[in-house]
Formats: sequence, C-alpha cells, structure tokens
Amino acid sequence: MLASEVKREPRQLDKELQLEGIVIRGFGRGGKQLDCPTANIPIEAHEATLQTLSTGIYYGEARVDSSVRYPAVISIGWNPHFQNDKKTIEAHILQKFREDFYGSKLTIYVQGFLRDEHKFHSIEDLKQAIHDDIATARNLIVPVHY
Repeated sequence: MLASEVKREPRQLDKELQLEGIVIRGFGRGGKQLDCPTANIPIEAHEATLQTLSTGIYYGEARVDSSVRYPAVISIGWNPHFQNDKKTIEAHILQKFREDFYGSKLTIYVQGFLRDEHKFHSIEDLKQAIHDDIATARNLIVPVHY
C-alpha cells in the first residue's frame, strides 16, 4: 500500500487509555531504519485491555518516569511491513532525549486513533506515513498538564 493510499479516519477515544511498563529493547528498527526512535513496553500486562482495542497507530502522550507528559504517536500491533510474529506496544515520543532510557518507567496515555496498520510497498512509503502520522497527531493531541 502506498502512503497516499492509506485511509485515515482519526478519532478521539471515549476515554483516555493508560498503558504502563518498563522500557525494553524492541527490534531496533525505529531509530535505525525509520528515523523514528520508539520506546517499547512489554505487552503481557495489557493483553486483556488490548483485546478491546484495534491494532493500529494512535496518538496521545507519554511520560518517562516522573517527567512531564510529552506528545507521542503510538503503534499497537504487529507491524505488518516487517511481518512481526509478536504484537508490540511502542511510542515515538515527540521530544528529543539526550540518551536512551531503557529500564525507565514509561506511561503511555492513548487519546485517539490515527489509522490501521498496513504493509507498505517500501521503507520510504512507510517513512512518509510515519511523517504524516506525526503531523496529524500534533494537531489532535490534547495536552494534559499535571
């Protein structure tokens, strides 16, 4: 699927969904292949909650340890472009960090849905979709200050 063919139907969730876990190493593709580093948390503690949520790309905020909440784009699912055999929860936090924060507590606040997961024709198409997701999310995220 080409990035321009992705059907987007952004919508806010009825209630903000909170997912929490210790940051673990993922596949390492976000920062290296996609220029979009992500923080992954274990999915096991959230499997029951995620059964009621479609896989896809979401927007919201994330907090590292006791930091402020930063805007984030969140992927929940299988990453079909890479044919994962394991579901993941990963957040691309729209904030630059000086160093990795593996082992830190990450709280993800899912506010809304951006789009379904898709397999793309190329990495460049996927990168364009990610860029579009970030731009859309910046306009939809409702900042919560506390």
